[in-house]
Amino acid sequence: MVDRRTQQLDKNPSHNFNQSVAAGVKSLVGGSGRTFYVLKHLTASAAYPLGKEQEIIIEYIELGRDPKCQIRYDAGQVTVSRRHAAITKGPNGWVLRNLSQNNPTLINGRPVNAQWFLTSGDEIQLSLEGPKLRFIMPTNNSVNTIPLSRRLSLFKQQAMRPYRNAILALSTLLVVAIATFSWLGWQMKRENLMLGTRLSTAVTEGKVVQGKVDSLTSRLDLTKAQSDDIKKRNESLAKEMRSVKGLLKKTQQQYTERSNSAKGSSAIPPANTDMALLEAMHSSVYFLRIESIKLTMDDKTEEISNVNITGTGFLLSDGRFITTRHMVQPWTYLNRNNPDAAMILLNMVQNNSGIVNATLRAYSPDGSSFTFSSRDFKFDASGDETISVVDPKSNTNVFVKIGVLDDGKDWATIKTGRQGQISLGASVCEALPAGARLYTLGYPYGQGATSDTDIKPQFGRSDVASSGLINGMIRITDRNFDPGSSGGPAFYSDGTRLVAVGIISTSLGNQGGLVPVSHIR
Repeated sequence: MVDRRTQQLDKNPSHNFNQSVAAGVKSLVGGSGRTFYVLKHLTASAAYPLGKEQEIIIEYIELGRDPKCQIRYDAGQVTVSRRHAAITKGPNGWVLRNLSQNNPTLINGRPVNAQWFLTSGDEIQLSLEGPKLRFIMPTNNSVNTIPLSRRLSLFKQQAMRPYRNAILALSTLLVVAIATFSWLGWQMKRENLMLGTRLSTAVTEGKVVQGKVDSLTSRLDLTKAQSDDIKKRNESLAKEMRSVKGLLKKTQQQYTERSNSAKGSSAIPPANTDMALLEAMHSSVYFLRIESIKLTMDDKTEEISNVNITGTGFLLSDGRFITTRHMVQPWTYLNRNNPDAAMILLNMVQNNSGIVNATLRAYSPDGSSFTFSSRDFKFDASGDETISVVDPKSNTNVFVKIGVLDDGKDWATIKTGRQGQISLGASVCEALPAGARLYTLGYPYGQGATSDTDIKPQFGRSDVASSGLINGMIRITDRNFDPGSSGGPAFYSDGTRLVAVGIISTSLGNQGGLVPVSHIR
């Protein structure tokens, strides 16, 4: 074993775990000077087969049986401590530290009292009878040599593991949020059911009262008929008969005039007028797809292709293109039930000195298409929640920012050089009455977009569930749209024209939420 005891050791190490996360984020895009090493397992265990090699891209890892350890052994490794050892980047190279107070850590068969520098080929052993690993420095150990998709996976396994509790806590918060919304939806259904019951009761009672009135009226009529002179009654009846004949003649004339007026007319019945107007707007409702995502850090950019996240957008008559922010920046809106690790990583890059930029393509039913960048969109991020993941050892932070669905701010807009057929009903959307019928167009689950040249939005209907706005949203019931329609328009008809009043945003059961177009800035 090479004698390295005379070398300067890192007695007060600064490379704590949280700093390694920041370094790991930079490693995602191949930051300048970032390197990796390989740990080869020389002992077979339940967790690691003999000969397995692991690329380590972050600057601090721990080995042991604790769930937070990046190299984690199973409970069968009884001589391995929960936090047995650590490998960290020191000022002069990689350092192995002994963390266990009960079991030794060895390099090439010799115990490490506190810490020792590592060189390529060194054999690490956790306790005298414990598992062995080989520390290997590849000839070309730049992180640039590892594909980005692989780096994302390694970062998830290594940098994210100690944050599992924080992510679970985040998941819990989001589950509570969705549960609260579910409860509100249930309450809304319950109140609607109670209202329906009361209305039904009122109708029944009204019929009873009406029956009594009718009975009393009949009795009064009978009394009056008995007290009237029969001759006068016959004269009155004759007079009424003449009046009825005159009214009937007038009605027949009006019917004849209307029939003659309708002959040869091409007017569409009112029930079909809205459908015809919707059909005319198809070309302005676009199928959206995220084609790639670029990550930039330290002036280094790499691209993730074949992302294939789809949704809907629409083009206004003033040239603005509208969709949801959660379609443009999906990494800002984490899944409420089970946050996706890749989206969390993208979120961390964006909010910790990096840049995340998606390229989107919009396809129109008329055959045209265009692309744009997510960073060129205008949106309202004032409601984003910032979560700081703290390392208790150093009290340093890595930030995650989460957009809040269902607050009326899930919109995104960009100016184009194109002109659509859709107009906004900003003056209407906040005062829609309960029960108002709304029409939607979108691409649920990508339906309606069988190919890049075969595009046709799917039609749906929903009803306004409650008058006005609730928490900044238009609440709808009898939801008739699914994921993929997000970003699509919801139209309201005043009998003569259709205007877009909302943007499809959220759904829960048969309930849903629309962002009112008056919120767009």
